[in-house]
Amino acid sequence: MSALVWLPIESGMHLLTGATDSLTLLGHTYEKSGGESWEEFEMEVTTDSFLPRIQQYYLTALIMAERLLTNAGPLAIS
Repeated sequence: MSALVWLPIESGMHLLTGATDSLTLLGHTYEKSGGESWEEFEMEVTTDSFLPRIQQYYLTALIMAERLLTNAGPLAIS
């Protein structure tokens, strides 16, 4: 893994349900060859930025994350 991007739950749901076309997200890249440093960056993402998955996996993961934060259960994802 060479980067991590922060995807807020509500924003992600808007993107993955088609309520918005794209998001500009904050993240950090990791560069081992440059002295093992993390650098902040911004990235515009669309639904095409996500690896293809069966059904609506990423939307389901966000719904489960939202439920987890409100102590709602049970939680399951496949």
